[in-house]
Amino acid sequence: MVSAASSPPAGERGSSGPPPGAGRAARHRRGRAGRRRLIVMLFAVFLAGFTALTLRLFVFPAADVPVQADAIVMLAGPGDRTGKAIELARTGYAPVLVMSTPGTRGCSAHEAPKAEVICFSPHPVTTRGEARAAAELAARHGWTRILFVTGRAQDTRARIRISRCFHGDLRVTVVGPRRLREWPYAIAYEWGALAKALIWQRSC
Repeated sequence: MVSAASSPPAGERGSSGPPPGAGRAARHRRGRAGRRRLIVMLFAVFLAGFTALTLRLFVFPAADVPVQADAIVMLAGPGDRTGKAIELARTGYAPVLVMSTPGTRGCSAHEAPKAEVICFSPHPVTTRGEARAAAELAARHGWTRILFVTGRAQDTRARIRISRCFHGDLRVTVVGPRRLREWPYAIAYEWGALAKALIWQRSC
């Protein structure tokens, strides 16, 4: 007598297939991996853009070739700005040399005999104060073109600050940091100062 085939126990039915929820877990893992790749890609794009903008604003700014001007104005700060300003004055680019000398008692521009030398201490002792002082001197003496001397990293911010106060022909020549190790601090400082000029202090 042939007995009927018995059904497999309930717990053993379908044991050869994937466990319940396996497909959902795999899709979840693939989704997380895709999000990670997207985040990495977006960060790489941001980093590349930030680096390019930093180089354009602070390392390779749009410095001008020196031209004849009514006055040379040196902004205070790091780098051999004094040497550059005196060199321009001695070469005859302008009859007047103006030097920002905050915290000092005298001028060190005696090596520029061809130029009238004016020294001033800005109030406040910032680029904004220097821009205001330069504009006041320009209005007093009738200067229409000024050749400014500043640091390479400060070029972009200086143009913004000065153009809000002085509405004549603005030219900027730059000097770079003396040491490579000075660049990280200079760039970090300029990012903060530029944000301040663009967001909180938007007037002369």
